[in-house]
Amino acid sequence: MSGGGGGDQEFCVEFGEERFGPFLPVGGPIPLHRYRKHRKSRREIRADAVADLAKIINIPQFALSGEGDVVVLDREPHPLPVTQPFVGPDLFQTFTFSSKLAARQAIADELRLSLAKLNNDDCVFIGNLIDETLSRPIIISAVRERFPAGRKGRVT
Repeated sequence: MSGGGGGDQEFCVEFGEERFGPFLPVGGPIPLHRYRKHRKSRREIRADAVADLAKIINIPQFALSGEGDVVVLDREPHPLPVTQPFVGPDLFQTFTFSSKLAARQAIADELRLSLAKLNNDDCVFIGNLIDETLSRPIIISAVRERFPAGRKGRVT
């Protein structure tokens, strides 16, 4: 660090071949044997606020340590809320497929097998079934009837 010109308060900083500055002092001169107070950051202010709040609340140490000395008085068990199952159709499950492609994907998921691996007769059956209807219950029941568990192409 080097001083500026004749007695002024500007400072310049030199690092290697580069020179930075001039910089003006922040505030007035500091008297000897005096120091400026450290300015707290937001995090330090927040930590102090939490510490002050903890003193006000006055939580005992054993409550935080998990020891078994804590006894809660006048604690009545709350009754469980009454539950009632929903009766009616599932509104989130659609009753028809949106397209023939969606129906083919659902059939492949039901069979747990790619439709390309099926023989020609089964592919024709699926094609005719999808051409007739896009109703989900009808298609799924027909596929389960045609491909029972244990038959090749139907993995359980």
